[in-house]
Amino acid sequence: MKYINTIRITILNVILTLSLTGCSDWLRIEPVDAILDDQIYTSEYNTQVALNGIYLKMASEPLYGKELTNWSIELIAQQYAVSIGSKTSNPLKYYMNSYTYSDEVAKNRILKIWSDAYSTVLNINYFIKRLDTTEGIVSKKNKDIMLGEAYGLRAFMHFDMLRLFGPIYQTDSTSLSIPYYSDATIVLREREAANVIMDKIFIDIDRALEYLKEDPVIKEGAMAMTTDLSTYQYQFDEFYHFRNRRMNYYAVSALKARALLYRENKEEAAAVALSLLDNTTLSQHFPWVKKEDVDKNDMEDRIASPEVLFGIHSASMYSIWNLNFSPGVHFDAFLGATQVNVKYAFDMATTELALSTDYRASNLEII
Repeated sequence: MKYINTIRITILNVILTLSLTGCSDWLRIEPVDAILDDQIYTSEYNTQVALNGIYLKMASEPLYGKELTNWSIELIAQQYAVSIGSKTSNPLKYYMNSYTYSDEVAKNRILKIWSDAYSTVLNINYFIKRLDTTEGIVSKKNKDIMLGEAYGLRAFMHFDMLRLFGPIYQTDSTSLSIPYYSDATIVLREREAANVIMDKIFIDIDRALEYLKEDPVIKEGAMAMTTDLSTYQYQFDEFYHFRNRRMNYYAVSALKARALLYRENKEEAAAVALSLLDNTTLSQHFPWVKKEDVDKNDMEDRIASPEVLFGIHSASMYSIWNLNFSPGVHFDAFLGATQVNVKYAFDMATTELALSTDYRASNLEII
């Protein structure tokens, strides 16, 4: 309970910081690289900048730029080998891996994840509030797309926070979990039962799908490669290209399938997933990766990029790799899987990795 109270205090501090920051607007002291709040929603371009700011926040290291993709979340999941020596040389890695969340270094990292996630949600809510009341600045079609992205991102963020900080849903769905912030008011909200949070997540998902029903991704695909654009696609504002790098209709649909499965609504989850898999237009725009593309010398596609429905650009990806995954990194800092974990991941408990047809297993260097 003490730990939850600490998190609540952290949220309040974030809210107070944001509210105090907003008070400086009346002074009209404007840095060269700043856009004041009352200027943002006076043009479509500035509105787009505001939405991009949310994606940049999500791509920061405390969130999906590191902690929620390849660092803390994977240590908690026991994906990496952690030596006893790292307790001294890399205590954060050691304590996260050993579930010692009460240790100060681990607690501070978890609080940073929590506070940054909820400050992002607050930014999303403020964006929705301002854009929703803006008339004559952004066309209805483009406004719907941006609102759809925002509602989808809000559902996405809360879903991940629930999975991290909530109870084990399959066995205890009515226990208190996390707060759900659906407006931009500066108020500390109480935690709610996990099943109530899921209800609110589905409300946001369905709202996002409604707003995104005219999403260009449905007919035009990701529009990620400029050289592949048709004359018609060139007419789109560049902001609405790269749909696979933004929350889009298909990404929200996939999120709905995941959320339904998490809630043990397996038949509904399967129906949503199959509707995507059986969608021939979707298959044309996001085709299954070909083996020759995966293995192509000097141009390997290790992430199966044609299949990616949604991804956030991380500007610090290479520096994170150099510090954590590079072969030259000291063992206590290196993040790599054990042979046991690799065999389990590829369902090869009794088979040699070298015999696998999966390139990730057959080409992997084992610690």
